[in-house]
Amino acid sequence: MALNNLTNFPVGNGDTTLIEVDEKTILTDVNYRMGAVDPDEDEYDFAPDWQKACLVSFKDYRLSVFVLTHPDVDHLRGFTELFYCGDPDTYKNRKSGDEKLILVEEMWISPHAEAPNYETDDSKLMFKEIDRRLALRGTTSGEKDGNRIKTLDTDGDHKTGSLTANISWEVLAPTLDEANIEDEEDSPEHASSNDSSLVIRWMLKVDGGVTRVLIAGDATVEVWDRIWNDYKRNTDRLKRHILLAPHHCSRGVMARKQEDDSYEFSDDALRALDQFDGDGFVVSSSKKVKRNDDNPPSWEAKQKYLGMLKKAKEKEHENRFLNPDTHKDDKPEPVVFDLTKSGPVLKTAGTASFAKNSLGSGAVISPTYG
Repeated sequence: MALNNLTNFPVGNGDTTLIEVDEKTILTDVNYRMGAVDPDEDEYDFAPDWQKACLVSFKDYRLSVFVLTHPDVDHLRGFTELFYCGDPDTYKNRKSGDEKLILVEEMWISPHAEAPNYETDDSKLMFKEIDRRLALRGTTSGEKDGNRIKTLDTDGDHKTGSLTANISWEVLAPTLDEANIEDEEDSPEHASSNDSSLVIRWMLKVDGGVTRVLIAGDATVEVWDRIWNDYKRNTDRLKRHILLAPHHCSRGVMARKQEDDSYEFSDDALRALDQFDGDGFVVSSSKKVKRNDDNPPSWEAKQKYLGMLKKAKEKEHENRFLNPDTHKDDKPEPVVFDLTKSGPVLKTAGTASFAKNSLGSGAVISPTYG
């Protein structure tokens, strides 16, 4: 039986989401902290889960697509520790210490990642791999597994598309203006790349039913305002069953900071975020949300999401706000959805490896979908 899962891994304030449908594996962002391999640390080591999901044959590990929403460190940390970089023709002959590295067949980036306004130690090697692939684009070699790369935005050739008959997508952001981020002259700090985040709505079909998933990186309130004004007359294109709370449940995706440090919430941004198909789920990929001044994650933002879920269906709305960092008895455990004909079903046991061995069992929440 084919595996049809969506897994959100516990990575603190960062994003790491794996889609498995139609024998395709699609990963959005990565935040692999090296403390995860230390048994004395509480961080969850998801490398074995990935390797199982991507194993094709002996020593051959392949990820169909890696999506980089934007080049902030908490969305690309650990990429070169887990994925093979360089000419795919040498992948089979990689040294023994690298035999579990995963070959990324295709990378997706926003226009900003083609010419980022800053680099970090974590991002330099990823940019090197992006540049290598960009240099091959348009050539025969550029079409090979391990060399392919696509740049996505709202105006380009890849605004919509499909990987298979059961996997399709639509890009809601960035526009070219949102992706055009430059440092301000004489500024001591780099301008944030959050506005350049890819916002993608996935449509995942299983047995004729569709699960819609919205993943949005760190898209800001300005982006969500624009999205609402673009789609308010066609809100069906914003509907989703699962929302990955943008920017790790930050207030900054739905409110603007005022001069007195208070926040003024945007009705337009809230409307764009409050477009659930049926009961809906919100996943906060963040550290534990506490009633304090942290941002992200923000306690105020969580209350807004809970209000949206309650409006969709009052019963058990608090159980439909999920956090991988606290998912198992307040400890890190992946949040795994089984994608079914009637929509996503939350699994009782969170690991992707469990899901591979127990497909179809252990559902605890099975919402109603419109």
